[in-house]
Amino acid sequence: MCEDELSAAVRRCGYHTQLYFGSVAGIAARVKAFVPEGKVLFIADEEYSEKVSHFRAALSPFRLFFVLYGKGERAAGLFSLPDDVRAAVAVGARSIAAARFFCTLRGAYCIAVPAERGARGIFEPCAEGYPSDPPAAVLFDESFAADRAAENRAWAAMSAAMAEDIDIDAVFSGERKEAGYAELRLAEKYAEGDARQVFAAAAFRALGERLAPACPSAAFASALGARVQGSALRALVYAAERVRDLFRGGQPREYFVPDYASRAETAQKFGGKEVFQNIRVPTAAELSARARLFAESREHFCVSAELLLGYAHRIAEKFYADGGKAAQVPEGALAACYSVSCELSPLLSAAALARDFGLLPHMCGGA
Repeated sequence: MCEDELSAAVRRCGYHTQLYFGSVAGIAARVKAFVPEGKVLFIADEEYSEKVSHFRAALSPFRLFFVLYGKGERAAGLFSLPDDVRAAVAVGARSIAAARFFCTLRGAYCIAVPAERGARGIFEPCAEGYPSDPPAAVLFDESFAADRAAENRAWAAMSAAMAEDIDIDAVFSGERKEAGYAELRLAEKYAEGDARQVFAAAAFRALGERLAPACPSAAFASALGARVQGSALRALVYAAERVRDLFRGGQPREYFVPDYASRAETAQKFGGKEVFQNIRVPTAAELSARARLFAESREHFCVSAELLLGYAHRIAEKFYADGGKAAQVPEGALAACYSVSCELSPLLSAAALARDFGLLPHMCGGA
């Protein structure tokens, strides 16, 4: 079921990527569907050198250029290959991104083979820092793609907090933003599933992010991830707790005015000058209207937040069952990254409301 829904989501994004769920032993047939013969690049992240050794034999019908792609390498070196390389098979997130960039400029076909239960490198709008086409095909083999299972489950599950951002914004902005929302909810649904479903969930989130407005929950997780590796689960639980605490016990501070200028300067370090377009200082009348909406919607979002937190706890159980390790987050890092997320999104989310109402943890003497 998730395969059909994922194919439909790919089409909604305007892509023609073909999705295959099956053994990597059939890789030659997948390549032949695009180029019956000729020169093919095979590129794999260097840490998978032993894992991909059998690909040489599997791709023997082609004239193969075999590249192990090291950390820190750039795709520019691939352009020393002959001009008539017509396809690239890529294994691993770095190699998938490099192959996408190469194939976009060469007009070749890219076949992505994830080495982990996630979609890193596959659907991002840019690869190697440049706009790049998505792969022509993706082949997911759950027995081959075993890496980063716990981390990818938590990353995909963050879509639940992102969808909650959109729901809260719809009430307080008066405008429902539907683009990408269905994909985020599908990611939430399948992130609780098996290996194949976790991969689909990660792909749904990646596709949803391409369609939806920038969500503060994603910005928060990204900012925290830049400081603490493997912190996606902690970000999800914290985001859910903040929504719950805001709507369960938050009381808007009538005369509190945040230092928007200072906050913008801080956010610029994360999001560049674009963050300024996300900042609009509300008038007294707008704040008063938001406070009324806050009171009216409190009960609804209290229930919604408890559901989100329950979901986060279920994901945590599966995360540790997958072998995940608890991230060691420095004191204050969660609150600091959550605070800056307000300016990294245009949405009136729980974080933005807490800022405008003077209820972010550091504003209340908490952490």
